Amino acid sequence: MIRLIYLLLLALLVSVSAFGTTIKIATAYPDGTDVVKSLRALDTELRQQTDNRVKLKIYPAGVMGSDDAIRRKMMIGQLDATVSQSSAWTKEFPGLRVYGLPFFFDNFDQVLKARASFDTDILRLAEDSRFKAIGLIDGGMAYAMTQEPAVNLNQLQQQKLWLPADPALLYYASEFNLKAIDLNLSEITTSLQTGSIDGLIAPPAAAITLQWHHSLKYLTNVPVVYSFGVFVISKRSLEDLNEQDRSIMMNLTKLSLSTLDNTMVRQNSRALATLNKLGVTILEPADSEVQILKAQAKLIWKQVIEQGLIPEKLFSSLRTMTHND
Repeated sequence: MIRLIYLLLLALLVSVSAFGTTIKIATAYPDGTDVVKSLRALDTELRQQTDNRVKLKIYPAGVMGSDDAIRRKMMIGQLDATVSQSSAWTKEFPGLRVYGLPFFFDNFDQVLKARASFDTDILRLAEDSRFKAIGLIDGGMAYAMTQEPAVNLNQLQQQKLWLPADPALLYYASEFNLKAIDLNLSEITTSLQTGSIDGLIAPPAAAITLQWHHSLKYLTNVPVVYSFGVFVISKRSLEDLNEQDRSIMMNLTKLSLSTLDNTMVRQNSRALATLNKLGVTILEPADSEVQILKAQAKLIWKQVIEQGLIPEKLFSSLRTMTHND
């Protein structure tokens, strides 16, 4: 009997080894984008270096739903991993909110300076009992892009805007009486065409990739918020791998994300000029209007810190390093 049990266990181990482990990863990024191409390349590398013991099953283009829907499916074990907008994971990982405060960065040079010093701290704070954030992916600075000019607060308040569903940004929109419309990415193109929304706050590269620029005429040249993605994986799926395969998985994923992040930085740095060439007019608001927006933002930073939405120590260190104030 003992020998029979031993043989059955051995057969089971051989079977598992033969079929390998499939990590199901979903993303709202469309097929053909650099994010999905990077995931497919990662899958190839994983298969090669683990002799097909580890592979990815990739669900692109929102076929598994929005970022929030993907997160919920990961909660119940239906999915194992995702590349999502960071705003979908700020409840689990509050440290992610620090980079995404409205009007925190004045320009992209400040973003690069901050990320060079603080990415490691952000990821270390991005710990949850069920999930692990492996790396961040540049999304670029997000701007207000509209169908009608919006160079002051009054004009912006007349627009029906889609913006990322981050609590700090939504709180900011509420304080300024902005009309924030909640939509999935897949709904934005149709909503722009039908007039359900008049504009959005998003990075220029996203507007180009997702073809939103065809329905937009103006961009207000004030960076509102830094946009970035995050690779999140369930700890359970990592624990299912043996030590060697887990190490390979982590190392290859980190390398893949670093390469992708650098690619996205280059693309996003050129996207504003590209959008202008595609026919979107760049508007320059008066400095007095910009200062109104930024002054209110500082009050909101204080409020979200007091509510415990953002680690105060990390915020203070980052603010001092980027602004010296």
